[in-house]
Amino acid sequence: GVAHFEALGATVIENTRVAMSSIVWGIDRIDQASLPLDNDYTVNNHGEGTHIYILDTGINSAHVEFTGRVGNGYDFVDDDSNPEDCNGHGTHVAAIAAGRTVGVARAATIHAVRVLDCTGAGDFADVLAGLQWVADQSESKKVASLSLSGDHNAPIDSVVGKFVTNGLPIVVAAGNNGEDACNYSPASEASVITVGASEDDDDCAIYTNAGTCVDIIAPGTRISSAYIGGTSKYTVLSGTSMACPHVTGVAAQVLSQSAGTLTPAQVWSVINSAAVLNKLSDSTEIGARPGRNSPNKLLQIVSNLNPSPPPSPPSPPSPPPSPFPPPSPPSPPPSPPSPPSDSLRIEIDPDNHPEDTSWLLLMGEDKSWVITESYQLLANDISTKDWTIPVSTGSYRWMILDAFGDGICCSYGIGAYRLYLNNVLIRSGGRFTNNYAEAFTVNMPFPPPTPPPPSPPTFAPAPPPPTLKNLAREAASSAKNIWTRLISGDISKMTTVEFVILGAAAMIFIALIVTSCVCTYRCWRLRRAAKAAPHIWHPEYLAEPPERDDDDGEEEIKA
Repeated sequence: GVAHFEALGATVIENTRVAMSSIVWGIDRIDQASLPLDNDYTVNNHGEGTHIYILDTGINSAHVEFTGRVGNGYDFVDDDSNPEDCNGHGTHVAAIAAGRTVGVARAATIHAVRVLDCTGAGDFADVLAGLQWVADQSESKKVASLSLSGDHNAPIDSVVGKFVTNGLPIVVAAGNNGEDACNYSPASEASVITVGASEDDDDCAIYTNAGTCVDIIAPGTRISSAYIGGTSKYTVLSGTSMACPHVTGVAAQVLSQSAGTLTPAQVWSVINSAAVLNKLSDSTEIGARPGRNSPNKLLQIVSNLNPSPPPSPPSPPSPPPSPFPPPSPPSPPPSPPSPPSDSLRIEIDPDNHPEDTSWLLLMGEDKSWVITESYQLLANDISTKDWTIPVSTGSYRWMILDAFGDGICCSYGIGAYRLYLNNVLIRSGGRFTNNYAEAFTVNMPFPPPTPPPPSPPTFAPAPPPPTLKNLAREAASSAKNIWTRLISGDISKMTTVEFVILGAAAMIFIALIVTSCVCTYRCWRLRRAAKAAPHIWHPEYLAEPPERDDDDGEEEIKA
């Protein structure tokens, strides 16, 4: 001990506790409008009563920066409720947002939502599932922080924007590519707060994405914060991932000081109003693309957000009394009947990995589609899930997605989906790869169209006039029937018409016989007259009559 070293002649100086010699420059910069830094972070708003959800690699929940302020969380990588950090990135981000000594909102409750693995990589399907889980939590004053980035994906942006529309403020990193942030998701989604990174001299970082999709810039280079490997480990990291939680912490301050619930747009309006303009310079490093300081808007803390409400306007003077009561207004016309509603019912039987499955409902036409509904299944969604969604007249496209790329049937379990429009099955299946889309149209005009007037009665066309051939066939058929009855002696059932026909036929037959006889007789007389005067001559041709041939015209043969 000390006595041993004193006995040897050494002078022992009492040990003193080592403390952080200065405030982390990032939080020091956002509590003052201009440089130089004053090595102080003074704020009277620590985010009390708010909840910050960190969608990242998890957090080191035992770290001293989070003591007593770690709320429930979920691990979407391992599908359990223990989102401990094995990478360090999530812990670093969480402490910047709400660490006890290095954070912005030092009284906020921190919730870890693990969507990235131990290498810091992950799938958008887990990110969307994490956002759905955050949206389902009951707290009214909450904000989500996403220090992550991927290639631009319009459907992903639309789903993220849907959470903002439904009341969840979301802060995201712009990305570390030194390019246009609009080329990356979810940074390109207009409704989120997208954050670029600056350095301690107010130059913007060479790596930060910038441009019209960035909303604000915050400190992001060489930021010291909590880490993994112990309860008091710290490290220094750089990136828009470090800038993002600075804004998340200020959003918690805004929510904390609000008397009521604020919309995401109202939260951003306060942050935007507090920021300082034209303090940032473009990056001067070799190879930097110009415009890294776009927009030239630097984050500042927010406190004391409870201004007195404006006085109520004076009540208007009462109107003078009327000498006679005014006549009652005419009764309004009856309301038109309500249009019938269409509905889409979705049923999904998950496979063995429901957390891989999500769906989107889009409405629009051609290349313009808007996501109207979406859902990400969770790991505990092991039974049939169903949703009923009202739909209006228009063109729709329903998409089912599988993050693993094997559909929901039949590699890992027998899953299936079914789509019903107005309780009529329009599609079912389960075999696909990454996604499948089903297009359908809802077209129910209202009021219903007036039915057309009844068509005039139609008549069968008149039969064509009978031909001589048809008449002959009919006459022959009738004659045959009559002849058959005559032969058989059955004339009791013959009609008057048939008797008339029979009489006419007999008369025709007799006329034919008489005519034949007369013709035969006349022909015989003509032939007889011809033989009696065969040599009659015509004087206009010959002067004298020809000599008579006694041999009856036979030529004499001479030797």
